[in-house]
Amino acid sequence: NVIKDGKAIKFSQLFKNAEPKVKSQVLKIAGSQILGYLYSGIVLGVGIAKLNIAITKYLSSKHKNNNTALRFDFDFLRKESNPIFKEFK
Repeated sequence: NVIKDGKAIKFSQLFKNAEPKVKSQVLKIAGSQILGYLYSGIVLGVGIAKLNIAITKYLSSKHKNNNTALRFDFDFLRKESNPIFKEFK
């Protein structure tokens, strides 16, 4: 029971009184949660950064071979014929 003398029992007390099978299941779930956090941290912190570097190197080498600059061109936003700005006139 989770209530004793009208008060909720703390999780640590419940865990102490739990059966060994329940304890092992809780520890497995907690371990898998921690491993999930580690995996996410490694993939997002290192993997995505490495992927970004690899894609940038690939695109810059591709543009060097074509003698073009790797840059974003926003001139299309300044043109009068752009359909985005027609409704603001």
